[in-house]
Amino acid sequence: MNFILGSSGQARESEWILRASGQAKPDHFVGRDFVGSQIHGIEVISEERFKELITHGNHKVWIGIGNPKLRAKLGQEISKFSGVEFPDAIHPSAFYDYEYCQFGHGLLLAPGVIVTTDVSIGNHVHLNVKSYVGHESVIGDFTTISPAVHIAGNVKIGKRVFMGIGACTVERISICDDAVIGAGAVITKSIVEPGTYVGVPAKRIS
Repeated sequence: MNFILGSSGQARESEWILRASGQAKPDHFVGRDFVGSQIHGIEVISEERFKELITHGNHKVWIGIGNPKLRAKLGQEISKFSGVEFPDAIHPSAFYDYEYCQFGHGLLLAPGVIVTTDVSIGNHVHLNVKSYVGHESVIGDFTTISPAVHIAGNVKIGKRVFMGIGACTVERISICDDAVIGAGAVITKSIVEPGTYVGVPAKRIS
């Protein structure tokens, strides 16, 4: 069976990307909200029911949740079940160097995404609408890149990072694990401590 974890905005957009790419229609959304109802003609089931169903057999799971830490938690939990596969969800309009980029599993590439060349992207990374990743950059597992984020070349982004809509970086900087980058922030130097960073240039506020 095929499942999308989540029932809110990111999950709905994930289903749209799967539909646009011609992949098999999910059998269920999985969430705490809207259980028993339908989204895009697909039933929403509870997390408890989902875990019952994946105990046996082979299944495909997409994690349609924007929060990196929650996505990481769920990904690690579900990976313990045998027979679970985490396919990519790539919109047909996404553009990338398929010969020289390296992608992990569970990748989501939304419409208009551009990933240039020699880029390495980890597992369960979300690149949202019209985001851009420059040459030789590295993005760690479970990171969320919001719409219209621009990542320059030779940038290293850690695990479970959240970059808000419209944020951007200069070249050759790094962002540590678990950092949160606010909407519209401009990262002009490396971030070495977890926290929330906002502004132009970005500064830590918490």
